[in-house]
Amino acid sequence: MAFLAGYIWAATAISDHLPDNMVVKLIFFAVVGIGWGVPILPLLSWMNRGK
Repeated sequence: MAFLAGYIWAATAISDHLPDNMVVKLIFFAVVGIGWGVPILPLLSWMNRGK
């Protein structure tokens, strides 16, 4: 959960410095929106082992 909170903080901090262009923001948020799942996949895999 700490990772996710830090990721959200970093994404919003970076988004404040983007140019005021809708295309740039759309691409940024699309990448950031998909990007948080990549580090979470091993955690989800570990949680679903069910030992």
